[in-house]
Amino acid sequence: MPMSDWDIAVSFELRTTQTKQDQKDFAEGKAKYVRGPSKRGLDKQVTWDFESPFQFSYRVVRFKISPGEYETLVTSLDRNAFPPEKLKELYHLRWGIETSLRFHLTDHLLMLRL
Repeated sequence: MPMSDWDIAVSFELRTTQTKQDQKDFAEGKAKYVRGPSKRGLDKQVTWDFESPFQFSYRVVRFKISPGEYETLVTSLDRNAFPPEKLKELYHLRWGIETSLRFHLTDHLLMLRL
């Protein structure tokens, strides 16, 4: 992918069945297989909150964070409510929190060594 700003939608079908049509679609990249509950009831631990097929959609957003550096995010957040500029702002706030946490943890560990 080019090193530039972009916001693209990605969508594909998830299926828990393996019919001949499903297998053809898997081979052509039109759908992805995820293991689902067994029709015979053998595997009761596998459950999903969706019916097969399920349309899975997400966004891939890339934005510049400094000269020559970009960050790529994958999100299911709505494009209208969270445009790339808002995601960039939230990402920046997140780094402020992580940097602060790292500073305090490092400071605390240094105090423990004394």
